[in-house]
Amino acid sequence: MEVERNTINDNNPIFLSLSSQRAIFIPIDRNYLFFGNNDEQYESKDLYKLVDPSIDATFKFLFADPDTELLSDALNSILFPDFPNNPQLTNIEIINNEIVKPAQKQNKGTIRADVACSASYNGERIILGIEMQIGVSTDFTTRLLNYNVGLRYRNGYKTTWTLGLLVHVRKKEEDESSYTQLNKKINHETIKLDDLNMGELDLYTLIKKINNNEDIFINGKKLRERGKEWIKLLGLRTWATQKFDKYLIPKNYKLSDNPKLMKAIQRLSNIPIDVINNSLVEEKELQKYFEDLDKAEKDGEIKGIIKSSFGLFASRCPTEITILPLLDKKFEKEEVYSSLAEYSEQNKDFVDKYVEFLGQNNYLLD
Repeated sequence: MEVERNTINDNNPIFLSLSSQRAIFIPIDRNYLFFGNNDEQYESKDLYKLVDPSIDATFKFLFADPDTELLSDALNSILFPDFPNNPQLTNIEIINNEIVKPAQKQNKGTIRADVACSASYNGERIILGIEMQIGVSTDFTTRLLNYNVGLRYRNGYKTTWTLGLLVHVRKKEEDESSYTQLNKKINHETIKLDDLNMGELDLYTLIKKINNNEDIFINGKKLRERGKEWIKLLGLRTWATQKFDKYLIPKNYKLSDNPKLMKAIQRLSNIPIDVINNSLVEEKELQKYFEDLDKAEKDGEIKGIIKSSFGLFASRCPTEITILPLLDKKFEKEEVYSSLAEYSEQNKDFVDKYVEFLGQNNYLLD
């Protein structure tokens, strides 16, 4: 199949078209070949080399600036699809955030990046908390709720919204984006309250939909290109080609019609060295978190396999049945005893017999 190779003269924005297929370095031409979602190809010698915007240090560098033009554009583009017509959030100001300290390790090693601000909305001043998380969604909703209540308490019980941006580290198909709002019932009539709103965006899955040219709905509203571009930028680590500690984007093409998004890309490619150093430290912490997560999943899988087989052994099942859950795996003795610790306390002799059984059937490592 012949693919379309675009030139630098093309005038259509390509940012949303860039695919997750790894760019190829072409030594002869000294350039990179990038790919599009519809088999396009983009050659580029000049590159944007971006620091990951979902890391705490860079996220705050982009959005916690007293000049809130980028924050305003991102929030309005994501939450109100008709933006830039009739902007809903105006006069945005960064406020002191005493709920969570920057770069603090929380709950099983996930890294959090929080920005708190106030804004004018429907004639009143409201509070918004924006939280970026790289990790898994296990307790994300509860943490956002606690964060929301804390912000509300510390800011005179004003209407408070929280937007959670999750970069999921586990490949999956289901979209875990959600929207939570307070309701009250009067005579069987449900009335929506604006006092506490929480939006959770699963960036990994939303970007998969963008790459598949699928529609995205946030709180029942269809997202336009402007909002999709911000989501794709914030989830950069889920799709862009990485070289060393930077993510590569072709520079000699028109990426977007949104000047604010382009300003964000420019800032991510020209970050001060102290912010870069902080981001590298956080990236190392994240890698350790990923390793711990993998180990926990592996340990949980092994424990489940051993306990299933042990249950069959305790029920006096035949050998050919007892070994079925074990598949073709072999185990360290310490793994077996650790997995069956709760049974060892009650009947260590029986657990010893099971370990002996595993050895006799060649399921123990030497």
